[in-house]
Amino acid sequence: MGTNNTVSDVLFLEDGKMIFAGSFTNYNNKGSIRPINRLVRTFADGTYDASFRIGTGANNSLNSILKLGNYYYLAGSFSGYGQRNTDISNLTRINLTGAIDTMGIKPFRRPGQPDTLKYYPTFNGGFDGNVGNIYESEGKVLATGNFRYYIRRTYGKPNKLETRDTVILDSTEIRHIARMNLDGSLDKTFRFGSDGKAFPGGNGAVNTVYHPIGAQKGKIVVYGTFNRFDGEAKGYITRLNANGTLDPTFNTGGTGADYNVNSVTYNSVTNKYIVVGAFSKYNGATSVKIMMLNANGTLDTSFQPKIFDGVTLSTRYSWTTV
Repeated sequence: MGTNNTVSDVLFLEDGKMIFAGSFTNYNNKGSIRPINRLVRTFADGTYDASFRIGTGANNSLNSILKLGNYYYLAGSFSGYGQRNTDISNLTRINLTGAIDTMGIKPFRRPGQPDTLKYYPTFNGGFDGNVGNIYESEGKVLATGNFRYYIRRTYGKPNKLETRDTVILDSTEIRHIARMNLDGSLDKTFRFGSDGKAFPGGNGAVNTVYHPIGAQKGKIVVYGTFNRFDGEAKGYITRLNANGTLDPTFNTGGTGADYNVNSVTYNSVTNKYIVVGAFSKYNGATSVKIMMLNANGTLDTSFQPKIFDGVTLSTRYSWTTV
């Protein structure tokens, strides 16, 4: 029967198993008694793997899953996972067993109160808005989405009157793209200027494609509903270098698309991009809703699709040349 709602990402494991993440609460009707909330692991033949213990799972949609070391990192639009219903901001880390990775913190205690332990997510970092994708970048967690602030928490401190233990939230403005160390702390060597301020990002919604290997290794294609990115005019699509700065070799001098870009797919064999959206021109040339770009961001005029009329293209497919 599959899932009862959207699957947003799938992680293929070395032993042949698969982990699916998304917006579903059931898989093959195994969640009829206890919901399978947004995360499920299956065997290679698709049967349900009951040994993956996620508890109550995520309390809202998951968009992306990443295996890094001995953990899985989850991103989406959620604030709770398993036994933790608080202290998560759209991003967390779980063990390979499916349980959330937690750490014990001694809370503030008034004189005469006995010591105790409280448990919080070990990965102490997140964002105030939806995290659409996470990638591995130089052994760190690269997050992209429609957020404005990075959020980190301080535990074990009292409130102002020192009457009880409290959790202190600290925020740093960084729009759309950020990189974190494996403990969740913000990597300020990425997309921060010498003045200590983060780059401004885009003036609209963004999505991304990351290049993990090849000639463009570490670079990030950014697309969406923006026409400015990091303070420069960009026609709904641009590319960043591995250090997070704008890549001046992408579509040099071009105006880009004249309207929203909904999806970008990269072909590692041809080193080209298929781009679809609501646009009708690219760099001033007619390109109605679908086009192919060369590796440098210029239009590949040898790609001549039929004209799409009265529809908007938004579906993303993987494609390759054999």
